[in-house]
Amino acid sequence: MLLPPEAIPSGGKGTVLVDFRLPSRPGGYQLFIDVVEDGVCWFSERSSPPLVCNVHSEAGRGQREWDYKTLVETIYTVLLDHPPDSDGFRYWGGLLDEGMPLELLLSAFAAGASSDTRNSVLSKTPRLRASLLSVIDATAS
Repeated sequence: MLLPPEAIPSGGKGTVLVDFRLPSRPGGYQLFIDVVEDGVCWFSERSSPPLVCNVHSEAGRGQREWDYKTLVETIYTVLLDHPPDSDGFRYWGGLLDEGMPLELLLSAFAAGASSDTRNSVLSKTPRLRASLLSVIDATAS
């Protein structure tokens, strides 16, 4: 994941969406999440332990496909207060369809915002993440 520096201020807290694929072989696994300062080091190399999450992959559970239309519509509606146009939908939906992680897409979306809307977009990202979690929870049921 790549977050713009303005996404979470130094010493601050935030929520990120971690989009990953479970191994196809059933069993228990651990997901390690670490932070890196690009070109310097992983934080775990400097006494900051990574977050370790236990996850379980089950047999017979097919790969879940995201509802890209709903995700892109939610991103546009929350961040820009309007639905995506057809070009925007094709572009961002295509990136998700090609396997771009959702959080990386959100970072790219924020980085691509015009200078006059960038601060507004960044201030809405916590609300967007909560909205996306609701959308993802609804599609998982």
